[in-house]
Amino acid sequence: MRISQEQALQLVKDKENDFGKLYARQDRDADFAKRKKFTITDDKGKAIPKCFNVTLPKAANFASRANSILSSSNERVVIEGQGLNDKVTAKIENFYNDSLKIADDFAPRKIGKIFTFTAGQANLRGRVVRKVLVDISEEGFLEVRIQPWDARFATYDFDADGTAWAACPFTRSQAMIESEYGIKTNAKTGKIIDFCGRDEEHIYLDGKHIKSLPNPSGEVPVAISYTSAGLPFFDTEMEENLGESIFWQVRDLFDEANRIASVAMTLHVGSLFPPVQKPYQEVPNEQPPSPYGGTMTTVPFRVEDGPYTAFPRADLYQATRFIWSLIDSHIQQGSFSTIEFGTLNFPLSAVALEGLAEGRELVLLPGLQAISNAELQTCLLIKHQFIALGKTVEIRGKGKRASYSPKDIEGDYSISFKYFTGSRKYALAGIAEAQQIGNLVSDDYKRRELIRVENPDEEAEKLMAEKNPFIMLYRQCEGLVEREQWAEAWMARIQLMNVLKSQLMGQPVEEEKQPQSVGGGIPLFAGAPSKVGGRQPGGISAEETRKGAAVEETEEV
Repeated sequence: MRISQEQALQLVKDKENDFGKLYARQDRDADFAKRKKFTITDDKGKAIPKCFNVTLPKAANFASRANSILSSSNERVVIEGQGLNDKVTAKIENFYNDSLKIADDFAPRKIGKIFTFTAGQANLRGRVVRKVLVDISEEGFLEVRIQPWDARFATYDFDADGTAWAACPFTRSQAMIESEYGIKTNAKTGKIIDFCGRDEEHIYLDGKHIKSLPNPSGEVPVAISYTSAGLPFFDTEMEENLGESIFWQVRDLFDEANRIASVAMTLHVGSLFPPVQKPYQEVPNEQPPSPYGGTMTTVPFRVEDGPYTAFPRADLYQATRFIWSLIDSHIQQGSFSTIEFGTLNFPLSAVALEGLAEGRELVLLPGLQAISNAELQTCLLIKHQFIALGKTVEIRGKGKRASYSPKDIEGDYSISFKYFTGSRKYALAGIAEAQQIGNLVSDDYKRRELIRVENPDEEAEKLMAEKNPFIMLYRQCEGLVEREQWAEAWMARIQLMNVLKSQLMGQPVEEEKQPQSVGGGIPLFAGAPSKVGGRQPGGISAEETRKGAAVEETEEV
């Protein structure tokens, strides 16, 4: 059903009202990330005077680290389909990888890499919204434009066929409005609303319709993805509780931590400049001046009535310590452990590192799923729009040139994504596990599941080539020829010929000895050091230790 200009603007206004609680939640999360100043209040919500407010960076540190981990992930497109050989899948994977790289080139400078912006949206907004357009330039090059939308301001709705429409407001400068939309305005800035429907795209400037563009694809060119964090309830608060951010389990505890820190700071300052009392025959109507100056409190009292008795300060400190330990432990349970920030000065065992990795993955996995789903929708939109163009295009980049046609990406296949983090700490933990597990599983399993190598098949081929002297020498020759190092290539060729002659004459080829591991890595368990390759970390084997013990017993006898 076609959506008119008037209907589109009204749909946006109605949906903004429906998203009111969702926007309030996202605004509160943004305040945590931006370290908005905390103010301690009473039970009526009024600021308590003469308190020393403290704003802890716990929420901001958590958000910053989560964004850094997620945005530094390496993404791989994986194509699988029945009857597709490696050459076909590699061609399709290269097309989508190249398309996403082209989109980064067209992305606004303020955003930087689209994946980085998407990671922040998934973590802090709980949702990912982006507009995807594919076109061909006059020179015949592919143009992929991915416009990330801030989920805090985006509006959208769904029907039985998927996304019914999506819109997002933007604040644009006068120059941007004239260059992007060809409209002259006297105002320095203007509010643009981009409304995308299945049939048309409507553009509004400060609430007035200025342009409509046809949408030949027949689908809304906007990818919308939710994180899996939140509550799966179909109640009146469903929209607010779906697609939660990384703060959703500890959102209220950050304010409590700031409150405790503010109380403690007020007590500490109060111990330096404690409230004083001054006796009067009659209590004056005005506050007596403080002997310290400033706004410190002086409490007047009648001599006949006697002074007030203060609450024991030691009890306040003890209660504050207890509440702080309770709040802080629950914050760590719902976010990152303090150990994750590198607070320990001693190494952890592999099992302990695996436990930390699992806890971190449980926090980041909902956002990673939202990113993966958004990338999947993006690739499908790119596929549909590129096939509809029906032309062969070229992709030209730094050190790369390729061409693609619609036939290259047609057909039925599944698109999935794999993500890898470059954390050496957790890679070393996987290596320790792989060493301990021995020959119980294959080397391929160790690379994929324990060490989690990004390209396990490629690494297996490299290892095989390194162990085989013929393949190793042949590839050395190839590399030297490509670099036009002819003298070195000739010497490597002579060595390869000698090795082949020795093999033909029945002489054994002496293989290069691989150095044995002598330990010194991450132990599998805490406590006693684990044995690696049958040797202790000091380089002494278990058999040598037993022999030494037997000699000592003989000498004692």
